[in-house]
Amino acid sequence: MMPDLVDRAQAIAEEFREMALARVVGRPRAMSAGNGKCLLCGEAIDEARIQAIPGARTCIECQNGLEGSAR
Repeated sequence: MMPDLVDRAQAIAEEFREMALARVVGRPRAMSAGNGKCLLCGEAIDEARIQAIPGARTCIECQNGLEGSAR
C-alpha cells in the first residue's frame, strides 16, 4: 500500500511542477487530467467544476482539503 501512495505523490508533484514551469515560460498547457478524474482521489470531477475551472485537476473535496491543510 505504501508504494502506491508514494507513486501517487510523485505523480502529483510532477504534474504541479510541469504546470508551474508552463506558466513561467508562458506556455500554458491543457491542465485537466484528460479523463475528468481527480489526481488525488481518482473520483470523477464534477462537470460544473470543470466548466467553472477548466484546468481543475482535483475534485472540490480534495481541493478543499488542500486549501485547508495550507492554512
